[in-house]
Amino acid sequence: MEANEKFKIDWKLSKAFLLVGLSVPIYYTIYNYINNIPLILIDFFMGYLFTVNVTFVVAFSCGKIMNWLKVALPWDKGFSKRLTIELLLTNINSSFWVVLILFIYQKTISLDYSYYEGSAASNIFDHIIIAMIINTIFVLVIEGRILLKNWRDSIIETEKIKTEKERLEKENIQSQFQALKNQVNPHFLFNSLSVLGSLIQTDTTRAEEFVSKFSKIYRYVLDVKEELVVELSRELDFVNSYYFLQKVRYNENFTIQYNIDDKFLNFMVPPLSLQLLLENAVKHNIISDKKPLVVQMYTEDEYLIIKNNFQKRDEPVNSSKVGLENLRNRYKLLTMLEPLFIVENDFFVAKIPMLNDE
Repeated sequence: MEANEKFKIDWKLSKAFLLVGLSVPIYYTIYNYINNIPLILIDFFMGYLFTVNVTFVVAFSCGKIMNWLKVALPWDKGFSKRLTIELLLTNINSSFWVVLILFIYQKTISLDYSYYEGSAASNIFDHIIIAMIINTIFVLVIEGRILLKNWRDSIIETEKIKTEKERLEKENIQSQFQALKNQVNPHFLFNSLSVLGSLIQTDTTRAEEFVSKFSKIYRYVLDVKEELVVELSRELDFVNSYYFLQKVRYNENFTIQYNIDDKFLNFMVPPLSLQLLLENAVKHNIISDKKPLVVQMYTEDEYLIIKNNFQKRDEPVNSSKVGLENLRNRYKLLTMLEPLFIVENDFFVAKIPMLNDE
């Protein structure tokens, strides 16, 4: 907290203590006036000084009690219970300090207050009652303001979350549309049909398998276009079809090495996320006899790692540069965990959280 801001807060508290300190002297002044008792200025001044001291000590100690209760007994544990205990403890605390400070004043200053009529016990009782009334008002006002602020902040936060969720849902639809569009882009179709044409002439059996995998890719894209998450096993099955098409095109120059722990197969990931990362690797890296592309896909804790040797193409790549960002935004809609995309030791590493459906 900056010094200037702290000074403003301290000054506000000081003004509050000074104003509250007027309450008891004003009360007794009005009482004396009604009962035709002369006003003695020194009594008024000492009464004011006494009340300011009590107010300061009580406010400080009650603040400690209220802060302790925030941790020991939060409001969500029971509103009535918390309020009852808070009023009980703070009123006991206020009464204790009023009696102690009043005793110190009377013993050290030895003022014979003209305010007081009747026994010393009744005077002490009057002070305790006033202190408890002021303390109750103080606690209710402070906690009321805090609860009102928290309620207002929660409404604002809820609206922010709602707005953010709507934005992410919109971006999720856009990213799924982008993934679908990537599957039907002219380059992918042209390359796939070119490979298919050559296979028909040389290897009809493999050509049939190619058509089967090719249709499976499009069937999967259409099946998951409305889903936020799919099981990892389904996504891996789809990746195998995609891998087959790329394997036919690049032969041994493109390889995927799997090391997936079976216990994660029922975990969830965004649909088409693995294909997006594989396509990203194919698109941005050199793939040749001298520089084959090797993709490692394995699990680490509850993350799926997709790692490939980084060998950036020399020529510029036609890319919308929104794929990875869309994947990040889709995860924001699902979890607090974020996917990570980094380049380290000549490898591009993507780490995406796997979500436990339980």
